[in-house]
Amino acid sequence: MTLPVTYSTWEDRQFLCHGGRGVDGSHLIVGKRRYCYSQRQAIQWCADWLIARLYTPCSLSRHPWGTVRAGNVDSLTRPYKVRDEPINWGDLGACVERRGGTFVVTLEEAAADSCPALCAYVADWLKEWGWKNVTVETTW
Repeated sequence: MTLPVTYSTWEDRQFLCHGGRGVDGSHLIVGKRRYCYSQRQAIQWCADWLIARLYTPCSLSRHPWGTVRAGNVDSLTRPYKVRDEPINWGDLGACVERRGGTFVVTLEEAAADSCPALCAYVADWLKEWGWKNVTVETTW
């Protein structure tokens, strides 16, 4: 999985994407296309990465849909108590859309307005990584 992209890293890559011109006007980068992606895509990668840190699918289950080991705890997730919130761990995902000047991360398969720790976890880390114009909501 792609590592999270900070806002600063995204800005640097946009410089490269758009020609990467040096102070003297010379091109610094050739083959610039690989650096081009939108803010929405970068935020999506970050949200997906954060969700993946929360649980591990368990392939050893005899249940037809499998089970998940929810609530992995590490230094990134420890302050957030998402384990007891109403979340469909088997299908938790994120989508990002732009509404005006704000990006809205919708965490799908988590009860609307009933998962404050999950929303805080994603929102806090996105802000920590420089994505200031982001809100997080949940929906079934």
